[in-house]
Amino acid sequence: MLGGNAPTDLKSAIAVPLSEDKIRSCFSCHASGTRPQVALDVSTLNPGIQCLQCHSEAEAHVLGVSTGHFVSPVGHLSALSSEGISDLCGRCHRTWSNIIMNGPHGLDNVRFQPYRLARSKCYNATDRRISCVACHDPHHQVETSPEAYDGKCLACHSKELGASTNVSSKTCTVGTKNCVKCHMPKYTLPKTKEAFTDHWIRIARPNETYPD
Repeated sequence: MLGGNAPTDLKSAIAVPLSEDKIRSCFSCHASGTRPQVALDVSTLNPGIQCLQCHSEAEAHVLGVSTGHFVSPVGHLSALSSEGISDLCGRCHRTWSNIIMNGPHGLDNVRFQPYRLARSKCYNATDRRISCVACHDPHHQVETSPEAYDGKCLACHSKELGASTNVSSKTCTVGTKNCVKCHMPKYTLPKTKEAFTDHWIRIARPNETYPD
């Protein structure tokens, strides 16, 4: 992520200089209260992800509630298409176009879920059943149990749907539970030793080469 001369150990990483653009980029995702277009002002920073990160009207909304002057509800994200949700989440998690134009390519892009999801055969830019928030509640910690996602998969892949939807309704011939363990395999990044779930939903073959 640093570009240029990447550090080879912790000691050298501490001294790696970052441009102002990269510093703003880091804080714009890992803290709230930044303004990417202007010089970084740490006095306005709040650690972690706050409402304003996704809801642009949050500041006025909170101020209005606290002063008794109600302002319009916090955003209208429920009206967004799956593509709109991907673009919103992609501000930090990278969009499809971000990766296509700027990379990274290869195993490193498994971290960027909107890009990987858009590669899925069942992805539909207008169907909210395949959006980020169809499976993840942004107001809670991510669910790590594979079984918890079975209902999400079956919302599209069930015999009852028939051919009445634009999204594939084919059912799995192998199993009916723990869908993500087979169709969304995990990959471990050699540099970080962290495992990431690949959001390219597909029939993943054993020992297949990572599909970029």
